[in-house]
Amino acid sequence: MKEEEDYVRLRAGARALRAIELATRPVQPAVTAALDRRWSELPQAARTPAQVLGRRMAGCEGTHGVFPRCNLACTPCYHSREANRVRTEGAHTVAQIERQMAYLRKVRGPGQHAQLIGGEVTLLGAEDHARALAAMHRHDRVPMSMSHGDFDYEYLERLALDERGRPRFRRLSFAGHFDSLMLGRRGVERPTEERVLHPYRQRFCAMFERLRREHGVRSRALDGETG
Repeated sequence: MKEEEDYVRLRAGARALRAIELATRPVQPAVTAALDRRWSELPQAARTPAQVLGRRMAGCEGTHGVFPRCNLACTPCYHSREANRVRTEGAHTVAQIERQMAYLRKVRGPGQHAQLIGGEVTLLGAEDHARALAAMHRHDRVPMSMSHGDFDYEYLERLALDERGRPRFRRLSFAGHFDSLMLGRRGVERPTEERVLHPYRQRFCAMFERLRREHGVRSRALDGETG
């Protein structure tokens, strides 16, 4: 009986050590497998020493087609004319994100960054936006919300905090896209040059600084289309 108990303890200890070893590897086995798969999919001519796909990263991730509507107009917009006729609906968005993130988790491995992108993400209600981010976290993604940045601090606060005023997420990341080809922004509907948008970029970043100062929410706010 004692030998059996010792064997069970030994096995449990081995499993614990294995879990620690996997968790502290520079790259997890699932990520290595995803990178190898991505490399094998590249054309032979693309497999150069400078290639990062399949070596450093498996590729850029983002949601697709879940909320295409936007309340600004961009001159080079890649959405169709019908995009603004599509209703931005929270339950549909979250269901599609669950499906898409499950697929990305399978083919790209764990711990990858992923963009929550449409359309304009803040056309989702704050609660639905939070549910979308939570779904991405459940599939072991590191989400970043892509926005034109033309929203108010009250929206950001409702997104960041639950009904009891506690932070929903350890970290909240946004990328704000500001450029002179975007039409309809409050206060500067038709910008004539990039520098007139500087106060709006500063306002965007200041909202996240306030969120950290008032509620201790770590955040990352980037000005740019990619982050």
